[in-house]
Amino acid sequence: MVALWQVAAWMLTVALAAALVAGAYGGCLDPRRHSALWSLFTLAFPVVLAAVLAAIAAWALMRRWGRVAVLAVAVVVSWPMVRVTAPINLASPGDADSTRSFKLLSFNVMNHGTYDGKQKDRNPSMDYILSQDADLVLLQEAAVVDSNFLDLPSIKMMKPELLRRYPYRSRGYHDQVLLSKYPFKVVDNTNIGRGVIEPDEQATFYRFYAKVYDVQMPHGQQLRLVNVHLQSIGLTSDDKDLYMRLTRLDEGMGSRREMRAVKHSLVDKLSFAFRRRAAAAWNLRRVLDASPGNVVLAGDFNDTPGSYAYRTIRGGDMADAWADCALGPTYTFHANRLYFHIDQVLYRGNLKAVSIKRDRAGDSDHYPLVAEFEWAPPGR
Repeated sequence: MVALWQVAAWMLTVALAAALVAGAYGGCLDPRRHSALWSLFTLAFPVVLAAVLAAIAAWALMRRWGRVAVLAVAVVVSWPMVRVTAPINLASPGDADSTRSFKLLSFNVMNHGTYDGKQKDRNPSMDYILSQDADLVLLQEAAVVDSNFLDLPSIKMMKPELLRRYPYRSRGYHDQVLLSKYPFKVVDNTNIGRGVIEPDEQATFYRFYAKVYDVQMPHGQQLRLVNVHLQSIGLTSDDKDLYMRLTRLDEGMGSRREMRAVKHSLVDKLSFAFRRRAAAAWNLRRVLDASPGNVVLAGDFNDTPGSYAYRTIRGGDMADAWADCALGPTYTFHANRLYFHIDQVLYRGNLKAVSIKRDRAGDSDHYPLVAEFEWAPPGR
């Protein structure tokens, strides 16, 4: 019996180590050419990392140093992904130089609806946006097609303040909005999000949307700003209800029929979305390669750090504001017990991120990200 327990403990240890490494590097494989299982490992990486750290602590207490060593090696091998998922930035960022800094807010506002479905006199998400007073505000799902969110009843009373604070505004060809304190021009990019996602009867939810702007910042600095919203999983209400039942601990894991339904409705849709985001990521990479100078790309990736889409867009030239400034892991999507860090802020050029925060604010199924950047001093 003791020997059997020892074998099981070793099997669990090796399985955890393998799952961690697979999650760290599964995003290196294009889901259009390889099994989407590798991409699924990247989704599970934060949970697996937490399990590995807990197992290391448990085996250390039991003085099972061999198992500790196996898991420790897996953490070291996976360290580049660990640093992006759960960065360790202990130093206080301090105050940015107001003459050389700007604040950017990125937020999927769920069409300015309310998470609880109840109408409110003042829209909580827009109230939050005004309270942050960011220089640049990138919104995704800002309004349904062909509608003006400023005319929504819960926003109309805030419209004068919005227009005064953000005199420069742009609406995308679907759901993307830029609110800016500084003048900008829209880059001719009408085909960025089109032609990549061919018509497909399965793609009934979001496609790939992107909008590019050249912003004239104070003191002569120019910033290329890219607002993105990549392919969603497209879960139906039935899919979400099924997932909620299966993750409700008091109801167990469900019947075989329900488990098969999960495979077909969740796993298959996830795989489909991974492939679509991979195609979109390459299109965005071409945009970045053709963009000179200072660039900030932010928005709803619908994918986690370490995924193939994230890796492709980030490439070797973009930095991640969360990895550079934050402390510990986070999640930006929080509905239906699906907790994922799928909203990202990437940047490059003559600037650096000095702080970033995720606030539990607004009234969307996403949480906003607010990043502060500082231009490099003149002559550097």
